[in-house]
Amino acid sequence: MSVKSILVLSLNADANESTLDCALKVARRFGAHISVTHINGLPQITAAAGFDLNSGLPSEALLNEFEASETERETKAHAAFEDFVRREALPIQTTPEHSDEVSASWNVLESGVPHAVGLQGSAYDLIVTARPQHGAASQARKMVESALFSTGRPVLIASPDPPKTLGDTVLVGWNRGAPAARAFHAAKALILEGAKRVHLLSVTTGAKSGPSAQDIATNLIWNGISAEVSEIEPDHRSVGEVVLAEADAIAADLVVLGAFSHSRLLETILGGVTQHVITNANVPVFMAH
Repeated sequence: MSVKSILVLSLNADANESTLDCALKVARRFGAHISVTHINGLPQITAAAGFDLNSGLPSEALLNEFEASETERETKAHAAFEDFVRREALPIQTTPEHSDEVSASWNVLESGVPHAVGLQGSAYDLIVTARPQHGAASQARKMVESALFSTGRPVLIASPDPPKTLGDTVLVGWNRGAPAARAFHAAKALILEGAKRVHLLSVTTGAKSGPSAQDIATNLIWNGISAEVSEIEPDHRSVGEVVLAEADAIAADLVVLGAFSHSRLLETILGGVTQHVITNANVPVFMAH
């Protein structure tokens, strides 16, 4: 599997630096195109404020305020994109063509987050998003969820700050479930072949049946990749806390994880491994569902 087209979902300029940097590190590995798509969230913001545009209830002043805010956000995000392509000397490519040269493009979608991600995501090899802040209602959180559930594509969630390396030392979380398998096999094709160190982590809760972490290590050996295996008994920490602690312990620059072992509703109410990792990781997180 190769990556030739990368969709970068843009919401805010302050989150774009790390998101673009993560996308660039993958793009340079494959000679890929980076399509940066800024999502104008005015329809969703208006709906969240409790107004119905068809009823005539919102005031013109309020709508003008929303529009001005969205215009400012888009302007700042576009300026960040222009700084990025200028700094990295990337050509702007708006017409698709097969090439091994890294290129970039800018696009704006006038739509709410879930709809926009669904419209775009499935047409790309990889989706890169910003890390969501704490809180299930954040736009970035909705963007991650939509990318994972609506597109069928692997998703790379950027770290808070641009990483120095990406994919040199990789922690793979393994819980024997199908989402973990999809994340692992996608990462194997895209990232693990070039890793200097791969560490397989299994917290032995017994909640799922399936191949052991050692079985997954055997799969890697057949693919010419060596891996360390750790199987840890549950303790007072949550599984998400264990994953991040192990990532810190080996100085991982990437975590690979299956997405959402519970339903989205339960995950939002109860928390969970996925929610904890994506909102607390200091390194990029590669996920699939």
